[in-house]
Amino acid sequence: MQQGASSLETTTGSDGAFSFEANAGESIELSASLETESVVARGVDVVDIVAMRNHILGRARLPDYVSMIASDANRDASIEVVDIVALRNLILGRKSFFSKNPSDAPESLWRFFKSDTSGLGVSESLSLAAGREKVELVPVTSQSDIVLIAVKLGDSNADW
Repeated sequence: MQQGASSLETTTGSDGAFSFEANAGESIELSASLETESVVARGVDVVDIVAMRNHILGRARLPDYVSMIASDANRDASIEVVDIVALRNLILGRKSFFSKNPSDAPESLWRFFKSDTSGLGVSESLSLAAGREKVELVPVTSQSDIVLIAVKLGDSNADW
């Protein structure tokens, strides 16, 4: 949570619930992350690569916006062969992370979005995704229920 110059972090419980104390009347920005994953290729397999290939070739489009986000492994707002190569490297154990920058620095395998992101259609631009990773509340009320969805990069068919 970011409020003015203050930044707070918390770890959720097993149910995903979280809470923060914030100054009422001031805006806050919430974002979520998951930095660890014991089995990085869990939920990522050849079926995901086939779905991505079919999408790229126009044979069968990915079914929803969340599947498109999961397929954009390098987070460049497009689904291309380089994303398939990244998945293949993860599946074969050549890499244990995805990277979105030329220095090949590891990025989280997860992205978190406002829950209404799951209702977006496949015609929406993937460039909109980055703007949905943070939730801004202006001003903060005494009770604000925020629901975030988690998307595992590479899991194009959401079978995990």
